[in-house]
Amino acid sequence: MESPPPSLKRVESFWLTAFVSNSLLAGTGRATMRENRSPHRQQAVAALRGVVAAVEKFKPESSLGDRSWSISLKTGGVWRQLEVTEYQGAYYVSLGRALQCAYRKEQDKVEGTLRIKDKLLLLQVSDALAEIHHKVARDPVEYHRELLRTISPTLRFGTIPRQLCKILLPEWNRFDRELSSEEIRASISLLERDAPKIFPGMTANAYFEYCRVAYLANPTTHGNGALDLSLSGRELYSRFADGRDGGLRAVAPDSAEAFRSWYQTARMSDGHPWEIYRGGNSTHIDLGIKSATSGGDNDFSVYLCAFSSLRLVEACRIALALHSAGLPFEWLDKESYLDRLRGEDNVGIVPNDCPLSYGSQRFPAELKVADCVHYDMFRDYNTGKPLASWAAIKGIISWLPIRPLMVVSR
Repeated sequence: MESPPPSLKRVESFWLTAFVSNSLLAGTGRATMRENRSPHRQQAVAALRGVVAAVEKFKPESSLGDRSWSISLKTGGVWRQLEVTEYQGAYYVSLGRALQCAYRKEQDKVEGTLRIKDKLLLLQVSDALAEIHHKVARDPVEYHRELLRTISPTLRFGTIPRQLCKILLPEWNRFDRELSSEEIRASISLLERDAPKIFPGMTANAYFEYCRVAYLANPTTHGNGALDLSLSGRELYSRFADGRDGGLRAVAPDSAEAFRSWYQTARMSDGHPWEIYRGGNSTHIDLGIKSATSGGDNDFSVYLCAFSSLRLVEACRIALALHSAGLPFEWLDKESYLDRLRGEDNVGIVPNDCPLSYGSQRFPAELKVADCVHYDMFRDYNTGKPLASWAAIKGIISWLPIRPLMVVSR
């Protein structure tokens, strides 16, 4: 199966990963082949074909060669978000966690798993789309007004000021409780400075000294006990970094020329040399190096990169330790860190089927969103009840616009 292009921004990564895995599995085995020819699957394919045909009666949003539709609808009293993206003849269809598959129109072929219950769901979706099409064709303004009035908040994108979010979710993401007031004050002061960024004559050992300081800044992150202070930066890096160092540990330790040669020729050929604190794609910490914009050929700039608030406490302590050690570095995402530490940013509200880890990427930069929650998370951790009425919570959220539906002219 061809992978969809990066421009399919509406299709969430969590279901694409599962969909690709299921597709690969669905391509093997006699049992699966019999299942593909079963009457139940053929009926489900027909139902999916009907959904695609119904969706195409609405005007799509076009971007970089693909067409996409995002339609909020109700089936069986449950609000759902239907996402369909067409690219090179393949229609990638998602109903959140309920269903994910792809339909190739010319071949009348489905990739992904279709179950008996999916046929029933797809038939309900087709009926809902037919009703929506009738209403939009009759009066698109009235339909959109009614949608905005009735749509479930669990399907919408919005923002809420962090200060209000702390009141409604007092135990969520409280890095301000983990950092001392002095650490917060010092971090803000450091972020406000135009710190020196160039390290002249960078060597492998000089980089590992940066790493040693960074590891000692958070001695409990990498185990239950205190770190062995006798270990060198190279040894700590070998124990706790990603491991795919691209040959960094083989570079002559004290040669600036050798380091520059490695950096220019092979630094990314084998992995992630800068990932000093392991984590996922969005939750690791990088202590990276890039060529200095000024200075000599062997001069480099070291940068600290850890956007996720899950690593904010550790990142602040690394930054303070590097500064205290007199090691120049650049702190990436400075404005976002300042906004979060001051409580001046916004928290994003994303639909329940949207993963929180990458939710911030769905918001324009000017909205200052680094962290996201789902609407129905606004409950007390102990009682499960909201700390304000749902009407009040809904009212203080700034909801992002929903693109109005328009029908295709015949």
